Amino acid sequence: MFSIYVLGILLAVVMARVFRSVLFPGEAEPFVMELSPYRVPTVQSVLMHMWERSVLYLKKAGTIILAVSILVWFLVNYPNDVAYSKDYQSLMTQTEAAFSQQVEEEVTKPLNIGAVEDNPDLQFLIADLTTVNEEFEKQTEGLAADSQELTALTAAKDNKLHELEAANPELFPLATRYLELKGGVDDQIDTLKKEEAGEKLAKSYAGQLGKFIEPVIKPLGFDWRTGIGLISAFTAKEVLVSTMGTIYNVGDADEGSVALQQALSSDDGFRPLTAYALMVFVLIYALV
Repeated sequence: MFSIYVLGILLAVVMARVFRSVLFPGEAEPFVMELSPYRVPTVQSVLMHMWERSVLYLKKAGTIILAVSILVWFLVNYPNDVAYSKDYQSLMTQTEAAFSQQVEEEVTKPLNIGAVEDNPDLQFLIADLTTVNEEFEKQTEGLAADSQELTALTAAKDNKLHELEAANPELFPLATRYLELKGGVDDQIDTLKKEEAGEKLAKSYAGQLGKFIEPVIKPLGFDWRTGIGLISAFTAKEVLVSTMGTIYNVGDADEGSVALQQALSSDDGFRPLTAYALMVFVLIYALV
């Protein structure tokens, strides 16, 4: 990362030399700038400066950035009539139907009820287990596998689960099984949605453009997927990460997304040198 900062400084110096010697040669014009004495800024001067900078930004955002953003949005979201390789809606419907059948056979039928909602105690227990699991995931996010804090939180979670099991010995296995089935169906549907979004993006105008420019960016180690990310990030570089998350079927992603990191590391065509080249390219390729 430090080398990228240094590279940015060196490029600025080199380009300044190129502009001076090649693009705008000739005698240097004398330049004298007189610095006014430093004073504590007044409220009026601060407000005027804020107004001037705000107007300049709004003019830029309302013209160049807005126009390019609309164009990129259109390229990423159209055409609508994409010919998918799978019937994703039908697969999601089948997954939900299979989940309902499993819940009926393994959870509701042993209790002689038609739905989970028909048994308030079971419904409350499922809600309590869900809360315990969600709190545990939130508290342990980012902790190392061998950390003492993780060990303590795991023990606390187990104690809560034992308490719930002791209070509801008959319903606890059924509630646990319901959550297992619910987690499985949610993962399957989430995977299908990500695959659908990734395929739609690949077949969009941006995807077609990414494949069109792939021969040009191939020497840099980039493929068409990276090309799509570069196209979508033309107006805002931070959009590159979220776009790559969509392309690699991991959903919403940011700079700390573990799922995207794993997806990129498992891609044989995305090596550490490729990642470095991508960061350098993003540093210099757009000045909007």
